[in-house]
Formats: sequence, C-alpha cells, structure tokens
Amino acid sequence: MHRLFPIIVYAFLLCSLPIAANETQKLEPGDLESRDRFGYSVASDGNFTIVGAPQENQQRSKAGSAYVYRRQGGSWHEAAVLQASDGNFKDQFGWHCALDGNVAAISAPAIDNVRGAVYVFRRQGGVWNETDRITAPDGIAGDAFGWRLDMDNNVLLVGAPNHSERRGAVYVYRRQGNLWNFEQKLEAFDASIQSQYGIHVKVHKKLILVSAPRDDEAGQDAGAVYAYRFHQGNWHFVQKIMRPDAEVDDRLIANAFDDNIAVLTSSRKVNIDGLQGTSYVYEWNGFEFAFLQQIVVSDVTNPNVYGSAAVNSKYLLIGVQEDDWNGPATGAAYLFVRCGGSYWVQYDKLVASDGVAGDMFSNSIVALNNDIAVVPASRHNELAGAAYVYDLTPCQGQPLITDVNETVDGQRELRITPNPAGERIVIEYDDNPGDVRRISIYDSFGVRLIDFSCSDPGRDCGAIEIAELPAGVYHIAIVAEGYRRTARFVKY
Repeated sequence: MHRLFPIIVYAFLLCSLPIAANETQKLEPGDLESRDRFGYSVASDGNFTIVGAPQENQQRSKAGSAYVYRRQGGSWHEAAVLQASDGNFKDQFGWHCALDGNVAAISAPAIDNVRGAVYVFRRQGGVWNETDRITAPDGIAGDAFGWRLDMDNNVLLVGAPNHSERRGAVYVYRRQGNLWNFEQKLEAFDASIQSQYGIHVKVHKKLILVSAPRDDEAGQDAGAVYAYRFHQGNWHFVQKIMRPDAEVDDRLIANAFDDNIAVLTSSRKVNIDGLQGTSYVYEWNGFEFAFLQQIVVSDVTNPNVYGSAAVNSKYLLIGVQEDDWNGPATGAAYLFVRCGGSYWVQYDKLVASDGVAGDMFSNSIVALNNDIAVVPASRHNELAGAAYVYDLTPCQGQPLITDVNETVDGQRELRITPNPAGERIVIEYDDNPGDVRRISIYDSFGVRLIDFSCSDPGRDCGAIEIAELPAGVYHIAIVAEGYRRTARFVKY
C-alpha cells in the first residue's frame, strides 16, 4: 500500500499583514423578505455602503430597491432606502450600484423592455435625493443598459452588453452640478456578434477597462479586456489585453480596478490544479497594463468558482462563490495582502458566520473600502439575502511564514527548500520518495518550462536545477502513484 506524501512550500516573505479579518456585522434591512436578493450588488466608499435588492417587493411590484448604510461609532446603520421615481414591475432596480462620495448610481437594466436606465442620487443635507435619470441616447429594447456601472472622479460608466446584437457598448457620462452629460460611446474596434463588450466596466482616474468575455480573437469565447485613456477631451483606445495562455471558453473579464491595479479573471480557465478559475494581476505603468502575477487560491476544491474581486493599494479580495466549506456553494472570499510593492500573498479566507449550502457568499460582487470589506450573499435565507462586513485590522509589519499549499492529514513529510531559491530547489522526503513519478514546473502564465520523468537517466527527483529560470513566482506539480500535488516557490 502506498502512502500519500504532502507537499509543503514555505515562502519567507517580509510583508505588512493584518492580524485578522474579523466579521463585525451582518447587514439585513428591516423589511427583508424571501427572494428580495438583497446583496445582489454592493458598493462602499467612506462612511457609506449601498446594497442593492433588485427583486425587493415594494408595493408587491418587485421593482427593486437599494439600501444605504452609514457608519457611525464603528457600526453600520440603515440610513435610507432608495427607489426609482418611476419604478415598475420587475424593473430590477438595484441590479448594480456605484458610489463616489455623496453620489450614488443605481441601475435598472430590465426597465422599458430591457432597454435599461440608471438613476443617480445625491446626498444633500443628510437626505438622498434622486437628481437624474440616464438612458442611452441610441438605446433600444433588449440592450440591458446598466448591466454594470462604475463611477470615479465625476465620470460614470454604463455598460450595455446586449447592444447591437450583443456586440455591446459602453456609455461615458460626466457630471456637471446635479446632471450627468453624455460624453462618449465606446465600442470595440473589432466588435463581433455576441462578444458582450461592456458586461463589466471599470474606471479609475483617467483610465477605463471594458470586458468582452466572448471575444474570439484568442479563441472562441476566450475573452478580452479593452483599455482606454482620457487625453485631450476624449477617451482613446490604448490596449487590448488577452492572455498568452488563452483557451476556448476562458471568458476573461476585468472585475476589479483601483490604484492602477487591475484584476482580470477567467472564471472557466482550468488552472494547474485542474480546477476552474484563475485571476491575473496587472498594473498600469504609464503606457500600458503590464502583467504582474497569476492568482490561484490555495484550497478550492469545487470547479467553476471564481466570480468577483476587489482591490486597493493594500488588499486583494477574490470571491469564490461555490466554495464548499460548509456544503455545496456556501461561498467564500480569499484575502490577499500586498508584499514587496508588487507581489500578492494569500493571507485569510473570509466566510459568513452563519453561512450554509447554497448561499453563494461573494456571488456577484465584493467591495473594499480602505480596511473594510463588504461581502454579500444574495441567496442567503431563501434568496432574501444578506451582506457581511469585515474589519481588515491595520497592518502590523510582521514577517510572514506561510504554507502556500495544503498539508494532508496534518503531516509534513515533503518540503521544498530553500524558498525563495537561487540555483536549485531540494525536495525533502521523510519517507519513500520512490512514489514520485513525474515533476513539472510552470511559470505564472501557466507555461510548462521543466518537465521530466523520475525514471529518466541521470534525473534526480530530490533536487532540481533552476539557475536558468528568471526571477519570479513558479508552480511545481509532482505526480506520484495515486495522487498529484502542486505548490508554489519563488526564484530570486
């Protein structure tokens, strides 16, 4: 009988890390009912958080609502309920939210036969008032204008992924006083039918990212992200981001962007662990978005799981809606912290204190607000929904020693040292290394660089020369009889 030998990688990285990420509050409105889908969208900025409930049953119409919470004395209190002035049956108001200071934008993509509209509210004198209603200047039924929103520095983006036979479009508006003036319509220069350009939109300062998950250039439905920069009064295309390891049906999107850091996700990408879901971190360098790192969470066991992300200068949050820690599709969110300026290390796993199977915690979107994370679970409690607030305790500047791969039955019978490594890595076995059959090393793009069988003449499966590899983060896969394990190491 063969024993399983776990792989442990110790990564010694000097980081500023939070002590813990603590759940501090569960948000639920007083009038919550089943199937309201409270938490389908969420946005947080400063002392305010907005949570959308697109099926909230106001006056039995299911027109939808959005709830405003204000932080006072360390707690969040319901401050207002926002509804469309012309709300109607199944408009889906609250489908998506954006918040920038005292201004909130709430979409209702199903209104007017799915033509869609966006409602803008502004807080004045402590009261949130509807100040504008926005529709596409050339919108038609079915466009789904407002499927996704983003807002920053008086610029509002509205995605309409079904526009023009699902080629898609994005509409840019700029605020003047209480009104939002149409500024520009963005369309993919190489648009194709069904590419769904605009299904995710992100704006930060003078940069825009637009996702087209069914773009076919890199492969059927492999997806692409288009980048634009504001210059001399217009938004100009600067880059089309596609993955060099793109495959059919990857459906690449940009679902987080802040502080010049963008997080792109291929929710259907089969990663090196054989599971679906991979995220990629890019950084704007003044000319283009440059790839920094591939993100694969450490203990996911379910396929097709990546769904949402949020990022700021200190934290990266990856939503895994089908994580099964307490039953199928309970959901979780994985917290990464930034180390050494550009490298992200997994630190914690956020779960709901009362999470159960089917909640799909982190299902649609997650929010970061400085040291606060807000994670929704719109399927919680018979689809009534909930949102959970976490305190990401201020950093303490302590060194981190992390296991970046799972152990098996608590045993530590195999290690890779040193880590970080220079010219070679040593695989240390406590017992029976003869079980190992094959070893492969991949770069952060998933490209296999080293691959050999332990039975090859002259090969030593206990030590591997890596001197010719450039500095970076690598993944090693070890195949033994009856199991396969992967781990991560750093080459300096």
